[in-house]
Amino acid sequence: MTWVREMAVGDAAAVSAVRVAGWRAAYAGVIPGAYLDAMSVERDAALREERFAAGRAAGLCDLVAVGADGQVVGWACCGPRDTPGAGPGA
Repeated sequence: MTWVREMAVGDAAAVSAVRVAGWRAAYAGVIPGAYLDAMSVERDAALREERFAAGRAAGLCDLVAVGADGQVVGWACCGPRDTPGAGPGA
């Protein structure tokens, strides 16, 4: 069974592993391989930890999908739209 919960700052490394693997799989052949190969789980996790509190303060909501074994298997981030006056469908 998989469930969704709010991300905790301690999830940063697991979220980054999912993100980097996802980018490499989804964008292979679309984005230059050198860019994808240079992606670093460690750098991404450090950035995610650094920005976590600021994101919450700005109204962002990070969510993780967690498998039955407790491992993070997915991640999503949502928040207020960036374009003022863009309308409800933006």
